[in-house]
Amino acid sequence: MFNVIRQFFSLTSKKLKYKTFYIFAIFLVAIFLESASILSISPIFKYLDNNKNFSGGVYENYVYDLSLILNIEFLNLMIIISLIVLFISTIIVFLCNFVLNKYRYELTYYLSNQLFKKYIEINFENFTKKHKSFYLNNLTNEINRVSGGIIFSILNIYTRSIYILCLTSILFFVNKSLLFLIIIIFFSYYLLIYLYYNDKIRIYGQKLISENKDRIEIFTDTFEGFKDVRSYSLLEKIFSKLLFNSKKLSHYFAFIDILNFSIRFFLEFLIFFIILLLIYLSTNDLIHYDIETVVLFILIGLKLLPSTSLVYNSYLNYINNLPSFENIMQEFKFLKKISKNKNLDFEFNDSTYKEYEEIKSIKLRNLSFGYGEKQIFENVNLTLKKGEIIGLVGASGSGKSTLINLLAQFYEPSNGELIINGKNSKFIDINFFWKITKVVDQNYFFFQDTIINNIFFNKKRKFSEYKKLFNFIISFKLVDNKNQIVKFLKSKFGKNFNLSEGQKQRLSILRALMFYPQFLILDEPSSAIDFKNLEILKKEIKKVSSEMIILISTHDENLFNIFDRIYTIKNKDLVDASIS
Repeated sequence: MFNVIRQFFSLTSKKLKYKTFYIFAIFLVAIFLESASILSISPIFKYLDNNKNFSGGVYENYVYDLSLILNIEFLNLMIIISLIVLFISTIIVFLCNFVLNKYRYELTYYLSNQLFKKYIEINFENFTKKHKSFYLNNLTNEINRVSGGIIFSILNIYTRSIYILCLTSILFFVNKSLLFLIIIIFFSYYLLIYLYYNDKIRIYGQKLISENKDRIEIFTDTFEGFKDVRSYSLLEKIFSKLLFNSKKLSHYFAFIDILNFSIRFFLEFLIFFIILLLIYLSTNDLIHYDIETVVLFILIGLKLLPSTSLVYNSYLNYINNLPSFENIMQEFKFLKKISKNKNLDFEFNDSTYKEYEEIKSIKLRNLSFGYGEKQIFENVNLTLKKGEIIGLVGASGSGKSTLINLLAQFYEPSNGELIINGKNSKFIDINFFWKITKVVDQNYFFFQDTIINNIFFNKKRKFSEYKKLFNFIISFKLVDNKNQIVKFLKSKFGKNFNLSEGQKQRLSILRALMFYPQFLILDEPSSAIDFKNLEILKKEIKKVSSEMIILISTHDENLFNIFDRIYTIKNKDLVDASIS
């Protein structure tokens, strides 16, 4: 458990580390006050048992002197003090639970945000190796199980264990032999529970992880293939699969819940049995304990009941969720290993950035790449120059998208070099390269936000840039007339507003141009555009071609007349297929 805490702290910020100790300190104060509230009741019963004859210790003497000063009856003052201590301890306990629960959710979102950031920072090639459901499952289910099932449980175990230790220490000074008898009974009970339940809880925890992952896969696959699901009438099959998954999850959760309930039920039965046994033995003179001892054992027993139950349930929860913790820790370690910036050893300054603000040429030199044993490219050579529009054609699956990902540095070549302005790309900050390179993919990406925010991403721009945007909107025929531009830009995706596939495609290209790229890559830019709008698009591309390098991957022969050169992929190489 200590090793888990150490690993957990390696993932958290200083603020969260300090907060952990802060919460622990508040709980210590709460434990002290709760113990004090129980101890303050004991002298009251002692006083009543002695027929209201005063014969007390330090605490009773202090209260007695205070009662004379305040002119309040001794018994009444003891009751008032007990109520005040009880009220303060209750407020502190409420505060502790509020802070602890808030901490749990802060921790959940912090870990989820950190993991999300790591996923976004990794190489695109590594990102695409796993299904989206894998990432969603880790960011939601697994992180929740780590924060709630592991860290929350550990805090409960430590704080409640200290509380139990404080209460049993009080009983130790009251009656050692009786306390040891109770400890032996409880230890035997928990040992039997541990031997029977421990492995079962861990196995069911692993099953829950697997089934939750399958459930998210069902959802993501269905949403991504929505059209195919409907056209092939797959809904019944998917729903049947979902119902089967739901039954298994319900069974696993119910089994774990009934285990926790049975432990608490038998524990309550055991404590009440001990209390009733003490009362019976005492009233029948089989054992001789004064009323103060019996009441103290009963009060502390009632306090220990939820605490011991919480400690053991937290331990079972910890065991149940330990596979999730191990999974997330392995994920963080793996991401740290693969996401090391290849340019960390290179020092950047203003002159370095200035050198690459204008990309004059991009070259592939003896570049090779493959997926596992399948080789896609072998010793490819290519030169792209500023002011050129290069066409990339070829059959589906020939490697056009792979080449785009290599040129955009989403993939890393297995061999060879990507050279920019005469220098190896390894010595250029990847984030800076992406800042001046724009890729318009076939899958259009838009936030559920206004069109203007989807173009500028909430960044303020100069008046001249807004003027340029207005001109582009008119040129790309996204509105019928100038009077509609403002309304169009304020329109929000998802709220009774959407665009056609052709409009989305043109808007994606427009957005890329508004960021003044030095290297523009368009993947099938005419796939959703009719002939009339295609001619407009070609005209706009020609206008800006002198300012950048443009690479267009396409099957559309209507685009061929704007290409300076055309390349096709054959036999794992690029072949010049330019049309004169």
